[in-house]
Amino acid sequence: MNRFVSNLILGLFVVALVIVYGVSKQPAVFSLGHLLTNQIVQPPVDQQMAIRLPGGQVIQARVVDTPEARAQGLSGVESVPADTGMLFVFQDDGTQGIWMKGMKIPLDILWLDGQGQVVHIVQNAPIPDDEQTVLPIYESNQPARYVLELAAGTVEATGLEAGQVVGLS
Repeated sequence: MNRFVSNLILGLFVVALVIVYGVSKQPAVFSLGHLLTNQIVQPPVDQQMAIRLPGGQVIQARVVDTPEARAQGLSGVESVPADTGMLFVFQDDGTQGIWMKGMKIPLDILWLDGQGQVVHIVQNAPIPDDEQTVLPIYESNQPARYVLELAAGTVEATGLEAGQVVGLS
């Protein structure tokens, strides 16, 4: 009887593990609409989304939302095509800091509030010197929920300015 009970418990445990594993592998559903209404739903890393600039241009951005993914950012990337970028999503509004650690190309950096309004811009942030031990931190001068990194020159080419609204969908 003891062996039967032990096997039964072990079998139920294995079934429970299979169920938990299967549920954890379900794809996450993500929409920035939740973010824009302040209902924070964290997007999965490597989620792609279309971002519409005020002039109608569409940027395909990779969404990153974890501290590790934000720290990595575009480090090591050799080029950023003109119609692509990276969107950093933060849990709360704040003066979000961005660095250029490991960057091989200059970038345009935009800080957006929770409604997608551009609150700060840094154009052509330079790649760090190999000898720099302390990297500059680029921060918004107003609270921001998102940071959008684009190829250097995108801001000038598209006429982006602080105060404009970027379509996050």
